[in-house]
Amino acid sequence: RPDVLCTHAPPRGVLDGRRNFGIPALGAALGERLKPRVHLFGHEHEDGGKQATAHGIRFVNSAETAQIVEV
Repeated sequence: RPDVLCTHAPPRGVLDGRRNFGIPALGAALGERLKPRVHLFGHEHEDGGKQATAHGIRFVNSAETAQIVEV
């Protein structure tokens, strides 16, 4: 299990804007197999700079922002 996962786009339904632009298969893999402590991504600018926690995973959308994230 990785502590930190970095991807270009978010999973579907997590900080992925009003259009649910995220990747469905990524959401399934996060919950079923990967379960990182932190998932870092960007791409979806609408929710850029926001953070959320779900299912024990901290999600950080850094689109158009710089953030320091402690792990």
